[in-house]
Amino acid sequence: TRFLNTLRNINTPSYVKETYDYRNLTCHSIAPRLGIGQTRTVTRQVEPAWIFKESEDGCFTKVNDPNKMAVNYGLGGTSPLDLETIRGANIAQYQNAHACYVKYLSLLEITVAKIESTENVA
Repeated sequence: TRFLNTLRNINTPSYVKETYDYRNLTCHSIAPRLGIGQTRTVTRQVEPAWIFKESEDGCFTKVNDPNKMAVNYGLGGTSPLDLETIRGANIAQYQNAHACYVKYLSLLEITVAKIESTENVA
């Protein structure tokens, strides 16, 4: 339980928000820049498609088509991460990861100590 509680302190939602999900985006997409430079100026989202329905007065109204999905593009942008803020957040993550490792090592030592030796079994 102590190990799992410590493990849950790593990559928390607040850390993800503070770093603009840097850890995930570096592996799977374009991560935010460190210090300077904006990324993701064009956004891409998959959303329900729109269809135009004619109303009684002859005008058309956009409504969601529940049976189709479409790709929509827009303008956005991810600002660069502040280096001092990220440094502090990463130091905290390191400390959490170290505490998690120590608890895991303790759990592993307890578990291994309970394994019976097979040397004297004939």
